[in-house]
Amino acid sequence: MPNPNNCLHYWDLADHIRIDDAIALWCGVEPAELSSLNFETQCMSAKRAALVTALRAERLEYEDLGIVTSRGQVFKGAPIDELLEKDRLVINKASLRRWFEQLPFEDRPAFLFDEARQPVLPDGSEAAEMNSLKAIALMGLLISAQF
Repeated sequence: MPNPNNCLHYWDLADHIRIDDAIALWCGVEPAELSSLNFETQCMSAKRAALVTALRAERLEYEDLGIVTSRGQVFKGAPIDELLEKDRLVINKASLRRWFEQLPFEDRPAFLFDEARQPVLPDGSEAAEMNSLKAIALMGLLISAQF
């Protein structure tokens, strides 16, 4: 049976996170379990209030997921309270981590601060180098074909 804690590895791959997911993970609950808890855990309301206050005061970076218009265009730019109400807001995780680092007390959630679990992702440099080498080889082939 798979270990449910392995799901944290997948959260590590995301650059942004929904507010409810951030609060659940901050409370040590897998977001999928929230509905069985009636969306309430110990301190969840207080943590939501703290995040909403930080968002309104522009201490956290966020993105508007937007809404698709009837013409297929994406409308963004709604007020923050509308984004929160309609679940169209995602928080930038790097910004969230900086916010936690500035808190006057030690409450660092594992989903942001468990360094042993942080993924080492390929940066694409090997693929870029290989593409450059292919381009050089192709140029060499084209030049030699002209002689």
